[in-house]
Amino acid sequence: MFFAAKTISKDQQTLESTKINIASIVIAGFVAFTSRSSL
Repeated sequence: MFFAAKTISKDQQTLESTKINIASIVIAGFVAFTSRSSL
């Protein structure tokens, strides 16, 4: 039971960091696009 709970929390952490990575990629792309079109 404890092991299963640990595995779930590990997957949850992976999911969170994946969402953060995707968010930063999207933000970086948006910033690059905005600064390019404003020039």
